[in-house]
Amino acid sequence: MRRAIRLSFAVLGLTLVVTLGPGVLPSAAAPTEPLFTDQIDGYADYDGADTCSPWDKPGTVALKALILAAYPGTTGSIGRSCDSGGSSEHHEGRALDWMVSADTQAELAEDLLAWLLAEDSYGHGHAMARRLGVMYIIWNREVWRAYDPGQGWQPYSGSNPHTDHVHISMSWDGAWQDTTWSTGADVGMRLDQARFAATWRGPAQLDVFRRGATGALEQRTWAGSWSGWSDLGGALRSGPAAVWSTRRTLWVFGQGTDGTLHQRRWRSRSGWGPWNQTNLQISAAPAVAARAGRVEVVVRTDVGTAARRSFRPSKGWSAWDDLGGALTAPPAVVWPSRGHREVFARGTTGRLYQNSKLGGSWTGWIDRGGWLTSGPAATSFRSGEVNVYVRTDRGSISHRYDVGAGWSSWYDLGGQHVSGPSIATIRNDRIDAFTRERGGGLSQNNYRAGAGWSGWQVR
Repeated sequence: MRRAIRLSFAVLGLTLVVTLGPGVLPSAAAPTEPLFTDQIDGYADYDGADTCSPWDKPGTVALKALILAAYPGTTGSIGRSCDSGGSSEHHEGRALDWMVSADTQAELAEDLLAWLLAEDSYGHGHAMARRLGVMYIIWNREVWRAYDPGQGWQPYSGSNPHTDHVHISMSWDGAWQDTTWSTGADVGMRLDQARFAATWRGPAQLDVFRRGATGALEQRTWAGSWSGWSDLGGALRSGPAAVWSTRRTLWVFGQGTDGTLHQRRWRSRSGWGPWNQTNLQISAAPAVAARAGRVEVVVRTDVGTAARRSFRPSKGWSAWDDLGGALTAPPAVVWPSRGHREVFARGTTGRLYQNSKLGGSWTGWIDRGGWLTSGPAATSFRSGEVNVYVRTDRGSISHRYDVGAGWSSWYDLGGQHVSGPSIATIRNDRIDAFTRERGGGLSQNNYRAGAGWSGWQVR
């Protein structure tokens, strides 16, 4: 039996992991898409070799490492002596020959090429090739040119048919790591990382919110079956946060185009009220929790610290309270029991940090480990219990929990996601997790007591 192989490699400061289980071939191991912002490079212009500089350039080295780690057992070469053959980007250290055979390893090549030339989660065509700075690719008697992408794959009639390797030539920007593959990773400071917000109104209705393409708040509801998306207006720069209050009130929060926290609420008797704004500048999607009619909002401020305020029906909103810290992603907040609140965040180390309030004062930030490529999400499944969910460096969703006896290990829920998770809980027997999956759609995984997790399904 083929033994499991665990491989780690560094890209953009993230440690990506590919796990090959028993019987799983590496042909399905295309590199994981990092969590990028929506900004992307244009297509590389043609800039043929005209110098002698055969030492391997850093962007080409990184591309080689990425491919060889994803497809173990293969090899590749970059630089080539300038007196060998005709003009070539190998002579400038910005071309890679990945050694795979069209006869016996075609599935590996096709897997990588499909990944390089696919749309990303924002709908950008040929996204990974553009982000990496790929200028052209030659494989199995065909060539793809970034400077003429509309033509697709075209016949290649060069003297070498490239049936024993894939040739990838990079632009100078790609070779020098001056493309968004190296500079455009979303480490949590961007506003669009939290894609969805979900909350149960009761056992029969689940609401999901998102920031639409125009910036408006959009809502989708499950009440036995899923509705379509409806436009609720507004102008948001971040993803939303939403929570159902026991006083039959639905609260939604987000960052407005003026950079401040905006809020809107729905009441069972009067429907949606107007948008209201605060005077606090924030820099990421907010987080919200509710308990017994009270609401707690936590934000990442414009200087990277955490701030909180609370709402009481009899007193209105409190002043902002600074919780300090150095957040690099949208925070999460949960209210497990009366007098007990938990705030979670991704710190500058990429790890999970926790700040707790048990009665009087906050504990300050405590390192809880892990390696996050999103802001966390948190929920309380039962009174006093805390559950935290994150997007890992493999693109999957992982969680751990504390039932009062200390933190559990991390448990992986799998999937390939391009946003951090949103979590909704109803009663003591159901948790629903939502993310944006690689194709851009809403993906859901639900847990039921006694049955476990259902697995990810696109909604």
